Amino acid sequence: NQTQYGNQHSLMHHSCPHPQAHSFTFQSSTVTYGGSNGAYYTSSTTRRADSDGLRFEEHKEADSTTGQAAHRISRGIHDKGHTLSRHLKSDGQVDTMQTLHNINEDELTG
Repeated sequence: NQTQYGNQHSLMHHSCPHPQAHSFTFQSSTVTYGGSNGAYYTSSTTRRADSDGLRFEEHKEADSTTGQAAHRISRGIHDKGHTLSRHLKSDGQVDTMQTLHNINEDELTG
């Protein structure tokens, strides 16, 4: 397991601190490639953001031709959050990495 520290803003954005109404946005996309033997590659991404500054993103990817797969979950509020990534390699080994975005490890809960 690895933990990276840094100021990464790929998911976290500033938002209005006092919204007039509570609202959220939701995006989801899936791509699948296949042949006569069925699907061999699939990728999906889901994003959710609300007017309170909460952010959630999940990305999954799998390739049966290489035996590799990846799963990434990011959660945050305003410009703070964390990302947990797992990558299954073709040899069966799983790499896990946690990336903190403008936050210290002792600030994480749960």
